[in-house]
Amino acid sequence: MKSIEVEITEEREGTYLKTNSFLIRLAIISITIFGGASLIRYLKTGELLFDQIIAMSLGVSLLIMSLIWRKNNKAIR
Repeated sequence: MKSIEVEITEEREGTYLKTNSFLIRLAIISITIFGGASLIRYLKTGELLFDQIIAMSLGVSLLIMSLIWRKNNKAIR
C-alpha cells in the first residue's frame, strides 16, 4: 500500500512542478511581450495604453504567485 501512495505522491509532485514551470514561463512571456510593446509605444508616441499595462501587471502578479507557490511546495517537502 505504501509504495502505491509514494508513486501517487511523486506523480502529483511532478505534475505540480510542470504546471508551475509553465506558469512561470507564461508570466515571463507576457511581461516581455506586453511590457516591451508598451515601452516601445511610450518611447515613440509618449502615450501609455492601459490594456498593455494591465496585461503586463497580470504577468507580474502571475510570476509572483508562481514563485510563492514553488517556495511553499519546497518548504513542504
